[in-house]
Amino acid sequence: MVLTGSDVYVVSPLFTSAETATDTGSTPTVVCTRSDGTVLAAPVVSDPTAADGLYRALLLAATHVDRVDVLTIVWSGTVDGLTTALTQTVEVNGGRYVTIPELRAGRGMSDTAKYPTAMLAEIVAGLEHTAEDVVGVAFVPRHQIDRLTGDGSTSLLLSKRSARTIIAVTIDDVAVTASSFEIDGRSITYSSGFTSAAVVVVEYSHGLDVPPSDLRREVLRLARQEALGESAPLGQNIISQQIDGISTQFGTPNPAVGRWTGDMAFDAVLTRLRSKHRTPGFA
Repeated sequence: MVLTGSDVYVVSPLFTSAETATDTGSTPTVVCTRSDGTVLAAPVVSDPTAADGLYRALLLAATHVDRVDVLTIVWSGTVDGLTTALTQTVEVNGGRYVTIPELRAGRGMSDTAKYPTAMLAEIVAGLEHTAEDVVGVAFVPRHQIDRLTGDGSTSLLLSKRSARTIIAVTIDDVAVTASSFEIDGRSITYSSGFTSAAVVVVEYSHGLDVPPSDLRREVLRLARQEALGESAPLGQNIISQQIDGISTQFGTPNPAVGRWTGDMAFDAVLTRLRSKHRTPGFA
């Protein structure tokens, strides 16, 4: 997961030989493709550390991460005389709930060998997606492509709430100027109307500008907790307790009663945001 607007390095998947990290015979080639299939200029690849099986590619603000997107990066190199192709997906988003420096500012997390940047980014991304799955809205700008079917009306329902900007639209494989459409919340409107059974492919950005402070706080806490391998403080997960009988019931995930993750503080924030952003009667 990377941000728009700044040059950024991405680290390759690990090249191996018989499960041992191994550098390729020469610097790998990289093909970078947008979600719509557009092949972008090849990023410059470097090898910061010899013999570790890892490389990095420089994604440029003006070329690769100029807008929200989902990039497919294919790394190709020769290992043991055979060509190996490794594929990775890189989300290009308009923001983060918490940053890696914010995580590293926590107790004991400055060790980059013990807590690699890629691991921390994966933890944060997992918590972000959990929040968005429960609440039903992205709290930072993200990318989406919907494949819809025309019904003869002038408006169609998008899959994501808080739609922001139309990037591209095709109707029956014919590109239509994005300015011909309007988006509002979760709908796209076309004054000429969407012909019944027409295949409408909409590429757009969605999500809010920034997450609320309480959600940021909980994601930061849980990300540090998960990275450090610590269990939650008992008070976060206690549902009921009998002091004299020494009987304590801890929270476990149960969406039916609003325990989305089992962490009481995090779930309370998700429940509040869910009630704010979801319309009763709609998924």
